[in-house]
Amino acid sequence: MDKLDWYLLNPWKEIYFNKLIAYLPWYAKKSWDVKSNYAFYGWVCGVSTMLFRNSLINPYLFVKERHNHSQRYVNFYDKYIWWDDASVYEFIKKFIVKNIWKLPIYFKKKQIWEELYFVSIIPKKVEVFSIIKKWQIWKLSSKVSVDTFDKNGYLKYNQFWISNYSRKNYER
Repeated sequence: MDKLDWYLLNPWKEIYFNKLIAYLPWYAKKSWDVKSNYAFYGWVCGVSTMLFRNSLINPYLFVKERHNHSQRYVNFYDKYIWWDDASVYEFIKKFIVKNIWKLPIYFKKKQIWEELYFVSIIPKKVEVFSIIKKWQIWKLSSKVSVDTFDKNGYLKYNQFWISNYSRKNYER
C-alpha cells in the first residue's frame, strides 16, 4: 500500500496496479520460495480490493479491468458474497483504473488504531455522484453495478461486474 500512499493520478491517466507493484526491491521474497521470481507475492489482493472499492465510490475513477478470485476467501472477504474482491496475479489477472476527470486525484492511506483506511482526494467539489448496487445472484456468484450521474441526475455511465467463485475457502 506504500506505493499508493500520496500517489498522484493525473487526468486521463491509469493505474495499472500489477505493474505499479511488480518487482519492488524492498518487497521481500518468502524464505521458502527464494528461487522463484514472481512479480509480487501474497496480500496484494487486499490492496487491489481497497483500490477497487475506492473506485466504486469515486465517480472520477473508471475501472478498466478487474478480476475476482477463483475461490471465495471467507475469512478475508466474508461468507456472504457481496462483490468485494479484486484479485491480481502476475500480469494475467490485472487491475487497471483510470482517472476520467480534468483534475488529478490523490490517494492516501491512514491507519487508525489497528485499522488501515484508503481514500482518494479530489481537489474540487464533486460534480457527479454514483449509486452502487450489489447483490448475491447465486450461491457462488454476485453482481455489483455502479451508475454515475451528472449534477442534473442524468446517467453518465454504468459499470458492472459479475463474480463467479468455484467454492468457499475457509483457510487463513
